[in-house]
Amino acid sequence: MSDFLSAAWLEAFRAAADADPELRVIGTRSRFRLLLRSGDAQCLIVFDARISDASLSISIDDAWDFGLSASPTTWQRFLESTPPRHHHDLFAMWMRVSDFRVDGDRRLFMASARVVRRLSELAREVVSGPSARDRHQPGPALGVEPVTGRYLWLEFEGRRYRVYYEEAGTGRPLLLLHTAGADSRQFMHMLNDADLAARWRLIAFDLPRHGRSMPPEGWWQEEYHLTTDFYAGFTAAFATALGLQGTIALGCSMGGEIVLELALRRPDLFAAVVGCESADRVAGRRISWTHHPEVNESEAVPAWVDGLVAPRSPELHRRETWWIYSQAGAAVFNGDIDFYSTDWNAQDRVGGIDTSACPVHLMTGDYDYSCTLELSQATVERIPGARLHPMPGLGHFPITENPPLFKQYLLPVLDEIEEASKRST
Repeated sequence: MSDFLSAAWLEAFRAAADADPELRVIGTRSRFRLLLRSGDAQCLIVFDARISDASLSISIDDAWDFGLSASPTTWQRFLESTPPRHHHDLFAMWMRVSDFRVDGDRRLFMASARVVRRLSELAREVVSGPSARDRHQPGPALGVEPVTGRYLWLEFEGRRYRVYYEEAGTGRPLLLLHTAGADSRQFMHMLNDADLAARWRLIAFDLPRHGRSMPPEGWWQEEYHLTTDFYAGFTAAFATALGLQGTIALGCSMGGEIVLELALRRPDLFAAVVGCESADRVAGRRISWTHHPEVNESEAVPAWVDGLVAPRSPELHRRETWWIYSQAGAAVFNGDIDFYSTDWNAQDRVGGIDTSACPVHLMTGDYDYSCTLELSQATVERIPGARLHPMPGLGHFPITENPPLFKQYLLPVLDEIEEASKRST
């Protein structure tokens, strides 16, 4: 255990980086000069497929590409084995911690984000030891899963769409809506959960341009921007086409936002909504580097969103989240964020939701620095009768990052919805 930016820390940090198998794989094409600052202390790290040079003695003439700066207190919190909320990742601090700065060439920083984040994890391990993570959920038994996948041809607003969806279980329909830039694979653990499948008909579909749902004809002639009207209308059209009257809609992130719109527009179709990491307005998530000709978005985007995962989430499930995000079509994540953080703003409308007709439940992880607990709480306060269910130990992707822990939080919410439904009939 060594003090950050001390000579002993630097020696141990270089040794850890040299021995790290992940860094050897991901760092082969990375070249940058990183300046770290903690108060008056600073360190220059030269990365050229590996740490080729590192020095604590920096002169005013030393060149650097980008720098990460924070107070010693902020770095101390970041370097804890289990950091506090908003201090667990570089991107979390960049958005939510006032004294953390990214200086210099931010384009190169985003292009190098995967490597820089791995270096930051190694820096933490040198100070505090290996990160303590929960054990991952074992996969289903060998053999064929109880999950079926099908395609639905759907016409919406004069265009034809081939929509992929998966389902499992029997009972009342539970429609599952994925996050921005992802697809229905995020729900693979829920779909394989025997307890859920015994009570619910679980259905997860890929929004057009996502996963295995193709874009409409002529997609190559238009720039993709997801809008509230399209998202809400298409989701309702899908539910109608499958005859899912009286279904429960459960969405996460942008899916958690749109369920609020569904509660507003279609209480006749949706009997209740559950918004995970949901708020009526989430600003500040739109940045140009997520679709830029000099940034590989298949690495930059998952590296960016990986910081939204809670620090104790199992490593395997964290990496599953990363992998799904590495496979989105060009500009799809960027177009989804246009909805998530720009087009979507229902602060002046959510008060019109009739929760006696369509109950609203918001579930938010305390480590989510994008849609924070505070944002979800403010949204609930604007919706008479809505309920907030905090999820300690989870981040922005509770469904994928820690399925067993999410299940513990979800089952009581579903029980509450069922009990309310019985009382109203």
